Amino acid sequence: MKNKLLYLFFLFFFPFVLFGQEIITDLSLNPVIKNMVINPKKQKTSICTLPFIDDFSINSVFPNDSLWSNTFVFINTSYSKYPTTIGVATFDAINDTGALYEDANIYGFIADSLTSQPIQLDTIPGISPSAIKISDSVYFSFYYQPQGVGNAPEKNDSLVLEFYSPKTQKWYHIWSDTGSTVQKFYDRYNVWFKQVMIPITDSSIYFHKGFRFRFYNYASLSGNTASMAGNADQWNIDYVYLDKGRNKADSLYKDIAFVEPAGSVLKNYTSMPWSQFKINATTEMKDTLHMTITNLDTIIYNSAYKYSVIQENGSWTSNYDGGSYNIYPYKNAGYQTYVKHASPDINFTFPLITSDSARFLIKHTIKEGILGDANRNNDTTVFYQNFYI
Repeated sequence: MKNKLLYLFFLFFFPFVLFGQEIITDLSLNPVIKNMVINPKKQKTSICTLPFIDDFSINSVFPNDSLWSNTFVFINTSYSKYPTTIGVATFDAINDTGALYEDANIYGFIADSLTSQPIQLDTIPGISPSAIKISDSVYFSFYYQPQGVGNAPEKNDSLVLEFYSPKTQKWYHIWSDTGSTVQKFYDRYNVWFKQVMIPITDSSIYFHKGFRFRFYNYASLSGNTASMAGNADQWNIDYVYLDKGRNKADSLYKDIAFVEPAGSVLKNYTSMPWSQFKINATTEMKDTLHMTITNLDTIIYNSAYKYSVIQENGSWTSNYDGGSYNIYPYKNAGYQTYVKHASPDINFTFPLITSDSARFLIKHTIKEGILGDANRNNDTTVFYQNFYI
């Protein structure tokens, strides 16, 4: 009888113990990176010259290996909040295989790092190379943001910047900041991404061939009642820039750029089966798209916007021309609001082919006028519209 009572107790009570509490945890892996890492990427070593600039608009989950010597950070267009331009480098607790670091713990550990390739900081290249001097006014700058749309780093977490001296063969601490939520960060600085400007004035230590810099973050995992831990303490950096002839007020760039990635042309889905789409093709399509374009300079640029739609493994194409229009500086007017650029019409219908699937490349471009652009990597954004079973 006693055993029966115990059996009834566990039968009715134990399910409530198992399922009575719902717990939300951070991801313990990054599926995007995990799916990319089939053959580990081999990094090459190269010498960079000035200017060194990267806004992480490259179409890859890994950093550009012509500029960076490791692959631990995650290059993406979705983890940040109001980035400077499209694409950021995210530091978190997940390594370059998409898994949590083996030494991850709740007390604190060094997680991601991003290290530049060696840089020729001894001479200014050209037909007649000349030695770099303090009077050349060399500055290093970047934008950064804690949390973004992910997990906020705590006060005991931090983002760190170090410089490497080829002469002393040592790394030197240059800058760091402690964690906070992105809202507290905005309340403090009145910007979503804050720029850091650092003059490089110690010529004896740093003005040598082989100068490098690196970022890394201290992270600490969060525990909960289920003893589960996940990815945490995210930082985003954007627009890393090293060059001569700069000054501490040099916070503007001759650059027109996309800020957000291109999206689906479907009303309700990112993708859908082709057989389902063909039934109500017209009603499934949006009327307009939303494009976010910025001008990082202080002057007005006249710029042209277009998009093209190309059928994969087919001959069908369609083109949209939004024409040219002035793009006013972001600091004065915010993002581009001209309707034919910011809210372009969807002026096409996909061809109703008979196959059971279809794929279309939608490519958006902006092109500056006669004044040119300092960084063309962020002038294009693409979206693959998939129709699969």
